[in-house]
Amino acid sequence: MTKNKARLIHGLSNFHGAVLEKDDRTGVEYDEVQRIEGAVSVSGTPNENQEIKWADNGPFAVLDSFESFDVEMAAVDLPESFQIAMFGEKVVNGVIFSNKDDIKKEIALGFEAKIRGGGTRFYWLLKGTPTVMGIDHETDQGTIDAKDVNLSIKFTPLRYNGEWRARLSSEIVTTDEWFADVVYDPKVASELPGKKDENDDNEDTGEDNPS
Repeated sequence: MTKNKARLIHGLSNFHGAVLEKDDRTGVEYDEVQRIEGAVSVSGTPNENQEIKWADNGPFAVLDSFESFDVEMAAVDLPESFQIAMFGEKVVNGVIFSNKDDIKKEIALGFEAKIRGGGTRFYWLLKGTPTVMGIDHETDQGTIDAKDVNLSIKFTPLRYNGEWRARLSSEIVTTDEWFADVVYDPKVASELPGKKDENDDNEDTGEDNPS
C-alpha cells in the first residue's frame, strides 16, 4: 500500500522554456530547452467551468470542464533569443522589431521547488500562449532598484494527448535530467531514472506550489 506523507514545498529556481513547434494528432515537437536564469516567482490559477446537474429534487452531480491554467511569472531577465522565438519577432543587424502582425509561438515552461527534508518538486507546463511583455524602467535615485521581467502565460491542454502539466517529486532525478527534454507523455517520463511513486503527490504543503 502506498504511504502518503505531507511535504513542505518551498523556494523556486531553474526556470526553463521551450518553444512548441508541433502539436497535433500525430505527435508533439518542441524546440531546444533553454534555461531562464534568475527565477523570482511563479503562480498559477486554474480556470474551470462547473455546473450542477439537478435531479430527484436535488443536486445530482457536478459537471466540470477544464479551460486553462493562467500563469504569472517573474524573472531577472528572459533571454532575447527566447523572446524572439516566442513572439515571432524580426531581427535586422541586431535590431529587434516587434510588429502588430507577429505570430506568437506557444511554449512549455519548467521550474523546480525544494522539498524540506530532501528532494525536489519538478514541473513542466506544456502548452502556453504568452502575452506581450510590458516595459518598466525608472531612473536610479541613489540606489539601484533592478526591475524584474514579468510574463503572463495561458496554458491549455495539448491537442495530441490532452496533457497540460507534468510534475514529479523525487530525491533521485536531477535538474539536468528533468530539463533535458519537455516531459509531455508517459514515454518521456519512463526514460527518467529511478522508480517513482505514482501517488506521491496526493498530499503536500507549501505556498510556492502552483499545483
